Amino acid sequence: MCFSTVASTRLLSRLASILSAPCVLMDVFCLRAFQQIMSVKRAAVVTSQNNAIRLCANRELPLVLQKHAVGFLNCDEFAELLQTSRDMGALVRVFLRTAKKLDLTFAAKHWPNNGDARDPARDGRRRELLSAVLQESQQLRDVKFDIEQIRPLGSLTPSFEVQLVQRNQRALRSLSVAGPNRGLPNNANTAALATALASCSELRHVPKELFQEKSILGIIQSCKKLEQLCLHNGHSTLAALALLTSKSHFKSLELHHHVELLPRVAHAGSITELSFYDLSLTTLQELAEPLRAFNSLAKLKLWTSLVNPAIAIRAVKWTLPACTSLDLWGECPTIDAPQLTKLKAHSVPAEPAAWLVGN
Repeated sequence: MCFSTVASTRLLSRLASILSAPCVLMDVFCLRAFQQIMSVKRAAVVTSQNNAIRLCANRELPLVLQKHAVGFLNCDEFAELLQTSRDMGALVRVFLRTAKKLDLTFAAKHWPNNGDARDPARDGRRRELLSAVLQESQQLRDVKFDIEQIRPLGSLTPSFEVQLVQRNQRALRSLSVAGPNRGLPNNANTAALATALASCSELRHVPKELFQEKSILGIIQSCKKLEQLCLHNGHSTLAALALLTSKSHFKSLELHHHVELLPRVAHAGSITELSFYDLSLTTLQELAEPLRAFNSLAKLKLWTSLVNPAIAIRAVKWTLPACTSLDLWGECPTIDAPQLTKLKAHSVPAEPAAWLVGN
């Protein structure tokens, strides 16, 4: 069976699953569509003469259902369908024009950096798909990709990810990076990507690798809806202060450094997730009072490597009235979290009863 037939068969299978799902409210026409697809005599087929998704020889499935079915395919299946026929290729392009979410990570077994041999035919299909994405997409809100997969498919100037952001700058909300070596290379492309993202007024989430001082300052100044912030030792105190006191209503704050600036956060009440790393005993004590201002904090992540006596650490008390989730590694202070429903405690020497109260 050739790749085009396999992709088409998968598409029809996904379509049948959609129409048969109990959660789908189908009208009479949709029900007939499902019955005809499942019928032996009138099954939807893909041949060289009939390449659209049809109920019968002269009747196509409604476009809205075709697009919904295509939305369940992975990107390798997209690449196959794009070359199956003119009709199928057109359907993929129609989907890309209105898609709000797109995952461009190819099958794991085909990652070029895990010893898998290059496949010119497969690479050609993937290259054509990326080209179609750049040509058609304009409404993407959420995008996920792996640079290590895209780079070997051919050099693009400007780079693929920069072009993709520029094409969807009015709608883009989230950009995430996947892959075995998660992250963006620290080069000119990364700087260009940060510049492109700064033009996305709806942006909420960006890869952590873009939280370099020069990159993130530009993004923060332009993207007032950004919901996450990550500070590390690469940020100067002035830059960290500028970020924490910006007008952005962050929901997630991750501090690897400059924890002492936490009381200066402009909109503490809007933050629902907070992460701390390598805090000293003194810092634990200093944070007890400022944390009271984070009255919407639902999730706390705390990683420590403290060597102080446990009695000194337990003497510190954090009050987290709205916290429902704790993720802890190492020694922790006494935590008052009456709303807690989820607890992860890694390498915490004492039992929760020794440091968790109010729950």
